[in-house]
Amino acid sequence: LDEADLRHRLTVAEAASPDYSLLRWIGSTPPGHIDAMARMAARMTTDVPLDDLDWQPEAWDAERVRARDAVLAARGNRSYTTAARHDPTGELAGYTVLDFPAGNDRYGWQEDTLVVPGHRGHRLGLRLKIENLFQVRTHEPALRFVDTWNADANQHMIAINEALGFRPVSRNSEWELTIEETP
Repeated sequence: LDEADLRHRLTVAEAASPDYSLLRWIGSTPPGHIDAMARMAARMTTDVPLDDLDWQPEAWDAERVRARDAVLAARGNRSYTTAARHDPTGELAGYTVLDFPAGNDRYGWQEDTLVVPGHRGHRLGLRLKIENLFQVRTHEPALRFVDTWNADANQHMIAINEALGFRPVSRNSEWELTIEETP
């Protein structure tokens, strides 16, 4: 990581988002944020550019968030989340998550990053990811590698990842086949 460059980018992102404060947690979602996190998790299946894949919306509610958190904890995974709160309304406006599989301290998985429509255009995606990386590095000093992925159509997030120093190391394809029943 280029620490000086990340600090500069963070300063610019903070200046573009003065009405937002960041919340951080490790592990399970705090009870007061479960409903908002469920709404944002559902948006991950509708808001993310996926080219022409016909991805169906997923149903997320508080119970599903708690169940996901319980499964990750039972597996021994460690999750680091940073969320953006819109201070004038108290609404959660975005989040990012980085996970570590059990027994691993050198390799992390960058999971979801989402900024809710209506809160986009304030450099929150960049701010969230940088702040979460700093949080993770504080608690996981052995971290050496972070893996992430994006659809080719998600140029905005690809630009953020490139600004952070990520580089492509592999390419995957997803194919879709529509199966229609015949009478």
